[in-house]
Amino acid sequence: EAAEEGEKKEEDTKADAEPTQQLLQKVQARIGIARTATDKEARTFKFAIQAALKKAVAQDEMKRIQAVFSKYDKDKDKMLNKREITVFSKTEYNFTIPDEDFKSILSVLAPDGAKGVKADDFQALKAAVGVSRERAKDRERRAVREAREKEMAEQKEALQKTMEGVVSALKEAEQAVTEVHKTARGLPVEAKEMKAPAMLARAAEVEEAVSAAAEKVAAAVKQVEAFGADTEVDEELTKWLQIEKKKLVVQGKAHDAARTRAAAMVDKFKADANRKDAAEVKVVAAKVLNALKKYQASKTLSAGALFDEIAKGSDTFGPDEFVAFLKGLPEPEAEGEGEEKKKAEALPEEDELKRAFVVFDEDKA
Repeated sequence: EAAEEGEKKEEDTKADAEPTQQLLQKVQARIGIARTATDKEARTFKFAIQAALKKAVAQDEMKRIQAVFSKYDKDKDKMLNKREITVFSKTEYNFTIPDEDFKSILSVLAPDGAKGVKADDFQALKAAVGVSRERAKDRERRAVREAREKEMAEQKEALQKTMEGVVSALKEAEQAVTEVHKTARGLPVEAKEMKAPAMLARAAEVEEAVSAAAEKVAAAVKQVEAFGADTEVDEELTKWLQIEKKKLVVQGKAHDAARTRAAAMVDKFKADANRKDAAEVKVVAAKVLNALKKYQASKTLSAGALFDEIAKGSDTFGPDEFVAFLKGLPEPEAEGEGEEKKKAEALPEEDELKRAFVVFDEDKA
């Protein structure tokens, strides 16, 4: 029985709780609806305030605009004529409207012969003045830019004319160097058919040509170094000038390098000529010495007596006396197979004998 009573009480409690829960849900739903309505009213009120503020600001702005319009409407005809617009533009914008722009403004804002611009078009007038001012600034900027571009073009043209002179000098130097380099390269081939004196003469000739080429290269390089050095160049031309000058410097260095190689080839040719000269003189000197010894032996002459015969009683003798004496010596006798020996011992021509004189000249030895 006690258990049954407990179950009954629990059922009664549940039955009482159901209406209470439903009521709570209804109350919460109403609260939500009320909150939504409240938020909507708050937003509406906020928007209304903002709109009112904007309207107030707009009204203030309109009043300010109207005040400015009235300020310059000196004749109080509710319009701004050309003179009044001019005063307005100078005062408010520190700008004088050009005549061509004035015509355009009045044709749009004061058409059909109207005396001026009405208050309703005042904002458009302000915009038109602003546009005219910007166009004037654009013209000024364009004029400055065009003047600068003209100055740059003139400066570049002057630099290009100067550069033409530098290029011409470099080409002249290149021609001289190319020619002398070609000549120097051919010297070893020429040497095959030359004796030492001819080689030395040829070396001197080519050396002179190398020196002339070197002078032209040096003059051209000097012009390259001076190119643009003392000229105040516009910043935008600086890079162009640097590039062009660098090209010229490279050319100058190339020409000087070619000149250096030519000079080295001439120096080698000259050194070969000197070695060849020493060898040739040695051969001639040996023949001369052999002839002198044979003559000295055949005449049983002392060295002093041989000297006296050559000098003909003088204290000294030169190459001419030396050669004259040698040419007066009897030719070697040829017997049978001695013909070849005779040719080998035969003295050379006068020029060769004079070359050998230095070997016997005690002052030069």
